[in-house]
Amino acid sequence: ALSVSSTSAEQGLVLVLLALNKDMQATEAAKALMTKAPNSVLGPHLLGLVAIQQGHLDQAAAYLDDALDRNPKYLPAVVARARLDVKAGRTEQARRRFEAFLKLDPKNTPAVVYHALNEAAGRRRSEALRLLQSAIETEPKAIAPRMALMMILLVENEKDRALSEAERMLEAQPDNPGALELAGEIQGWSGKSERSIVTLSRLVAAFPRIPEGHYKLAQAQYEAGRKSESSISLRMAVSLPPNDPEALGYSAIGILDDARTMRALDATRKRVLLQPRPSVTMQPGGGFLSGPLGTGQGLP
Repeated sequence: ALSVSSTSAEQGLVLVLLALNKDMQATEAAKALMTKAPNSVLGPHLLGLVAIQQGHLDQAAAYLDDALDRNPKYLPAVVARARLDVKAGRTEQARRRFEAFLKLDPKNTPAVVYHALNEAAGRRRSEALRLLQSAIETEPKAIAPRMALMMILLVENEKDRALSEAERMLEAQPDNPGALELAGEIQGWSGKSERSIVTLSRLVAAFPRIPEGHYKLAQAQYEAGRKSESSISLRMAVSLPPNDPEALGYSAIGILDDARTMRALDATRKRVLLQPRPSVTMQPGGGFLSGPLGTGQGLP
């Protein structure tokens, strides 16, 4: 049978098609991959993601169960299946899935992060924080547990602590685009406008074709009273095509390399950003794991 790595190009194609909302083409590409690698976990996993995006949740569950029968240690399928559990209000079942996975692979940092986010969604905040702190101590340079920790702190409106964690994250990963973006935002929320501008300027210098980076910089500049600079950054943001390949590559970091949680965490961050705090909750069936985790939109 072909390995996951030998079919990575086909997998990437399906995920990009999903990100572009081209469901029919994604289905065809996933089926073609199944024909090429009939025993691989990827075929049923990717078909499950397409079904999730189309809203066919029972069909998605069947595909994902098939994927996990083939390989119970394939984390993207575990995450996507847990997402369906949470959507149906079965947060305890999602919890058991992550616990079972971590028994098989106890040092898997992305799995620990997902487990922690599920704990937070089930209002087990202290356990979520314990898991994330443990992951950070085990793998100090890992970006995902630090981002997840800040998500929880922001929901709880603990901005000072979130700012401290953002500074530590930048020390650990000074060139990571997700770290630069989130740290810059948290610095701005905490009244550190000039530090926010410096951080976000580093982001757009390193990744100049990502529209969101220029837009966030424009926001920070405007809030700092630099309206002419803000206007220039905003014009740059709107001049870039939304589906620029580099931007897609950035947004797909969580799919195409080992930091599989990045897109899910980014989607969570945006929900925290765009909603007034009183409407941000972590109830069963909602909160951190209610987004399209494991999909082309919110991770895989």
